[in-house]
Amino acid sequence: ERLCGTPHVNGSDYWILMHEWKTDKFLAYMIGEDGLDTLPVVSQTGAVHSAEYGTCTTNSNRQGEMKFTYAGDRVALCSFNFCGNDLVQPSIVQLFDFDALTGQVDYWMTLPEHYHTYGIEFSQDGGKFYVSGIDEQERYVDQYDVLAGDTSAVRSSRSRIYATPYNGQPDQPFPNAMELASNGR
Repeated sequence: ERLCGTPHVNGSDYWILMHEWKTDKFLAYMIGEDGLDTLPVVSQTGAVHSAEYGTCTTNSNRQGEMKFTYAGDRVALCSFNFCGNDLVQPSIVQLFDFDALTGQVDYWMTLPEHYHTYGIEFSQDGGKFYVSGIDEQERYVDQYDVLAGDTSAVRSSRSRIYATPYNGQPDQPFPNAMELASNGR
């Protein structure tokens, strides 16, 4: 959970990015033909990821995907935050800018009103961002236009592209991890 990688701008090395539990720290490690640089670039930004989020205490907040855009210029992450049958617990869904030269992560925005979010994905061109989850009525996948303009415009671009009724049963299947398919969808 919360581990991903992207190419360094030099074209030969890579960045391995992780998010430290119980902090707001991103740790970016560079890896190349000489091996792993064990001194990370540390960025403290965004929400603290811990068991205490919303009104419940659960270690399910350490669950959830973290993904780079295919260009490596942005990174997103989410938290599952499952509290039994309580469907009003918010998930963390945040977007960040990433500097593929320095490994620095900078907060860009939070996408509010998502619940039980485990899966996220960017479109191949980085212009769309997808979030899966469950709210009190539906299991869903929402789409955002991350090129819409400022953070308010991006938040306002939210559209539900998949929805099916949710009956409140925790064992009912729901949209989960997402990956871009070979056909670009």
